[in-house]
Formats: sequence, C-alpha cells, structure tokens
Amino acid sequence: MPRSGDTKGKRGTRPSNSGTGAALTKLLERVDGAPGLETPLDTAPTGFPSLDRVLGGGLRRGDLAVLGGDVGSGKSALALAIAIRSAATRRVVYLSGEMTPERLMERALAIEGKVRIDDLRQGSLDDESRSRVGAAALRLRESFPTIERLTTDGQNALANIMS
Repeated sequence: MPRSGDTKGKRGTRPSNSGTGAALTKLLERVDGAPGLETPLDTAPTGFPSLDRVLGGGLRRGDLAVLGGDVGSGKSALALAIAIRSAATRRVVYLSGEMTPERLMERALAIEGKVRIDDLRQGSLDDESRSRVGAAALRLRESFPTIERLTTDGQNALANIMS
C-alpha cells in the first residue's frame, strides 16, 4: 500500500519539483504580461517601447539582430538610435562597415539634437537647433556607444572588441 505523499502507482500525479515550478511560474507570468515584472536580465531594451513590445522586451543577449530594408530607408539611423538609447544603461558596441566613427557621431548628434544632418554638416543651424545639438552632445558624452569600423577582417575585429 502506498504511503502518504508517495506517487508511485498513482496516475496523473508527479513528485513536486519546486525549483522548476517556480521558474515555470515566473516564465508564465512574463508571457502573460503580469504587471510589475522587470525586463529579463538577458534582454536589452531598445529605447523604443513599441519595438520592445514586439521583441518581447528588447534585444536578447547572444542573438543576432538583422535590420533589412531598402537603400535609404533608415536602417543605420535606427540601429544607431537603438545603440544610443541602450548605451545609457549598458555597454554597447556599434559596428559599421560603411561609416567612419566620426560620421556616426555626427549622425548621432543630428538624431539626438533633432536636426537635419545636412544643416549640421554645413554649420547652418539656428540658435535653437544649435542649443539642442549642444545639449545632446553633453548627454551623450557620458553614455555614448563604442563605435568601431568593421573591416574585411570583421571576425577578428569583433573578437578583439568583445574581449
């Protein structure tokens, strides 16, 4: 005769595994969108709440995220904006195969200062725009992503940057 708590021979019952049960409960709460839960530690918010919702909280550590689109559709600008916002809370490395770090910093100032890149390059900013760009530069000084140019030897460069 089975003892109390013994599940041997009983159908539909299993021994309790509280560690797994707690982890499963936490996962289900997150999946169900239970209020008050924080972003998982392996997830980096993009800084764009609507994009974070689609991505399940943001970009996940170890995943490769690829942006696709037509030429001139804003892929690099979006990636840079995400890097800037993420760098406020964590270390970010932005790799570019097409733009120099100087051009990317120029673009970042235009994005954050909400000015046209052409006006910034030509120095034709009005006082209000110049003030926004200056404020953006001060904000970014402390939390700007590391920008590296990705060469044809990209794997080795990436390994060096990440070490």
